[in-house]
Amino acid sequence: MSLFMFFSLLTSVGAQASNEVDQGIIPALSDASSVSESTLDEHLQEMGFDTTEISTLPIEMKRDISSKDGKKVAAQELATTVTITDEEGNKVTDRYPINKLAASPTPTLSGYAVYSGTSNNGRERVYQVYATYRWASSPFNFYTDNLAMAWQSNATPTGTPNGQHTVDRNTYPNPVDKEEVSGTAWLVDMKAGGNTTVQSGWDVKN
Repeated sequence: MSLFMFFSLLTSVGAQASNEVDQGIIPALSDASSVSESTLDEHLQEMGFDTTEISTLPIEMKRDISSKDGKKVAAQELATTVTITDEEGNKVTDRYPINKLAASPTPTLSGYAVYSGTSNNGRERVYQVYATYRWASSPFNFYTDNLAMAWQSNATPTGTPNGQHTVDRNTYPNPVDKEEVSGTAWLVDMKAGGNTTVQSGWDVKN
């Protein structure tokens, strides 16, 4: 299965960030890797996340966001597409093989953007773009999924992509499959489990 999310930041990206845009940036938590989850939640509220959003975020994603200067900005999800393919790469449309593939074929997807200030030359604004996903039940067989994030052409990706996948309280890295100017894709190892196994994850790209 392939999952694609397309983002548009609802703040204009100009040659120079205004003082108004820079106002409200919250300094990073120096001990984000070790503080309690309740402390992280309070910090994320300061950054502009609401309580409903915070309740859905994996704790390691909370630590990642809190470890950097920033504030949450409005991000509009332009399109989300889900494509299911078989072993030969052919698109699956019949309901029976889809149900054989997964107990819940469509995960819940969300996207967030955090503004962290301007680049060293002051000419570009720097954002971290996060994608989260959650399967309420797991596929009946092990397989590798693909999650991709794409953005507008006036964005320049920087930094190293990061991501994690969690199932049964075990956390695994999400290896990067492709990294291009137009977006980044990750490979996600889906674990077998059926209706009783919940798994989720997140990815971030500057």
